[in-house]
Amino acid sequence: MAYFPLRYLLAAFFFAYVFQANVDILYQIEGYVVTTIFDNLSPVNLYYSEKALSSFSGNVSHEFAIPVFSQMLFLIFFPTMALVSRINLKKRIKILFYGMLCWLSFILIQVLGIGITLGLGLNVSPESYVRISIFATVTAGALMIELMLFSSLKLPSRTRVKPIIKRKYGREYAYLIVTLAGASLLVYALLEVLDITTDSPITAYFALNVVTIMIFSYYLSFFIYSLRPSARLKPNTDDGGAPCSISFLLPARNEEKIIERCLRSIDAAASKYSGITEIVVVNDGSTDDTEKIAGEILSDLKFALGKLINIPKSGKGYALQHGLEQTTGDIIFRIDADISKIQRWGA
Repeated sequence: MAYFPLRYLLAAFFFAYVFQANVDILYQIEGYVVTTIFDNLSPVNLYYSEKALSSFSGNVSHEFAIPVFSQMLFLIFFPTMALVSRINLKKRIKILFYGMLCWLSFILIQVLGIGITLGLGLNVSPESYVRISIFATVTAGALMIELMLFSSLKLPSRTRVKPIIKRKYGREYAYLIVTLAGASLLVYALLEVLDITTDSPITAYFALNVVTIMIFSYYLSFFIYSLRPSARLKPNTDDGGAPCSISFLLPARNEEKIIERCLRSIDAAASKYSGITEIVVVNDGSTDDTEKIAGEILSDLKFALGKLINIPKSGKGYALQHGLEQTTGDIIFRIDADISKIQRWGA
């Protein structure tokens, strides 16, 4: 289990080191892009020097620091996910594409911030601009990460089961908004304490993770607790309707010694259920006789329907996602092939 987070942490350390070693190049590229945009679209003369942008107009001068270290907290995330996630090449490229969009959004924030300040003649101190810029950067980076995750993940179809409790969405959303607002304030305070514009991004990266985990864990705990059914409520399984169809999803790799017993157990239990039972086995590049044995058993099922899917070795996560796309049951159970005895389910 330790291997899963360890490879992410090692990759994050590596990319943090790479970005830290080339931080001056990031400053220069972003400074060049912003000054070029203003040279072509605005009469304002903007100059890059000492990791900041400056503008002079008569006796008035403005200085705009570039929050590259704040940006790096998010720029580290995208190549890390693209490198170590168990996904295909297309999705890796997609994650890197979102990373590039994230960086472009940071540049756009600088252009808009400087343009609004100079266009409206606002008297914004360098310290205030840095605070506003960091807050906008953190917000844009978080939104880009959410956009990447929700556009890359494929969720199974919604299970149509009559709920036994009544969800109070208003209270849930209120808690979520308060939690997100509190997390934003904590992140902002943490950035101020660490003085992100001069401190190491590695320290900030792990400090921000601690805050994120604490806040998210609190909300998740409340959310799960709120779904807890009351002791006086019991599920109603005798509604007179047709029973739900059930799918068992089994990712398997080199399970020749135990997969037959597992499949036979599910088939035997299916004899006691009046609904449709489906068994989907995803053979994740097995090098033994798992494919042969599973195929023979699935074709010989007496009470359940069987389906065998063969994919090259891709990891359990990809096998599960691929298998979910092939299941047809109203309710999906994900089980391991080493489960040898299933007695019954349903009423």
